[in-house]
Order: sequence, then C-alpha cells, then structure tokens
Amino acid sequence: EYMLPACVRICKAIGPEFLAFMPHIMPPLLEVSHVPRTPRSSRAHTHSLSLTRPARAQALTADVGFSMTEIDMGEEEEAEAKFDEGSRCYSQVISMHGKAHRVTLNTHAVSEMQQAVPLVLECAQALKAGFAPYIGGIVQVLNPLVVFKYSEDVRAKSALALAQIFAAAVSAMQEGGEYASLAPEL
Repeated sequence: EYMLPACVRICKAIGPEFLAFMPHIMPPLLEVSHVPRTPRSSRAHTHSLSLTRPARAQALTADVGFSMTEIDMGEEEEAEAKFDEGSRCYSQVISMHGKAHRVTLNTHAVSEMQQAVPLVLECAQALKAGFAPYIGGIVQVLNPLVVFKYSEDVRAKSALALAQIFAAAVSAMQEGGEYASLAPEL
C-alpha cells in the first residue's frame, strides 16, 4: 500500500537513475493496476449483464467481482449495503422485475486501480524515454481501463497515463536506438 507510492516518489526525485530499480517496481505495479482475467463464480443463478457485449467486456465485468445473483425470496435480506471483509466486496439486495437480486462489487480492486494508474503516469513522466521497455506491457494493461465501466476515475486516469506513455514513446523514438520501432506497440 505504501511501498509503490514511495518508490514512485523516489523515481520522480532521481529520474533516470531510478531505471535500475524499475524491473522490481513494474511487476507489482502492473499487477495492482490490471484487470485480472479470472472470472469469479457466485452461488445460485448468476446473470451476466454483458451476454450481448463482446467477450472483453464480459471479462471486465467478472474481474472486479461484479455479480448480479438472483436469490430466493426466503434468502432476501434488508436492502442496506453490506461489506464482506473476506472478499472485500460490497453487496446489496435489490428488487428487479419482481425478483430479489444480490448485486456485488469488489470495491477494493477498483480502489487499487485508482491508486496504481497515477503511479504509472508519474513513472512515465519522470523517466520519459527510459520508460520505453515497459510501454508494451503497460499499454496492454491500460487500454481496457480506458473503458472501465465501474469507475470514472479509473477511466480518466488511464487516459491521462496513456497520453504520458505516448509522450515517453515519442521521446524514445526520437532518441533512436533499440526502441526506435515502438509504433506497433502503441
């Protein structure tokens, strides 16, 4: 929680000299900011809200622990939101079309994304062309977040980070060398 922001502050302070530490910083930063690809299951009848949408949107729905589960009327709970410490998900029972549904969202995962994406932006700003080795991986992580439907903040920060990463790529291409052909990754 505190290590990555501290590392990014150090990166901003010492600039290109921080490049030696980037192989140790980027994997956890990518892990926190990406949308995992493992679907979550829930008990009872799960209704995917994105059956008619592309598979990518369906994966994004499952990744943040969003689910809408039809529950038996006997299981119906009061309509106030509940937080499950174990799964770090908020859950609420709503009535829709005469049936009770439990809606759940992993707010912890969304919060981690909101914190990690600006760190990527700050690293790209501080390192400029030195950020080039990480552009391909981070673009793959940030592209789906630009259309992330559960957080406007994640969408906005991802778009800003991609703009800064593009600037770092342009800087790397202008310097030439090994990263002069970054265009296909963007």
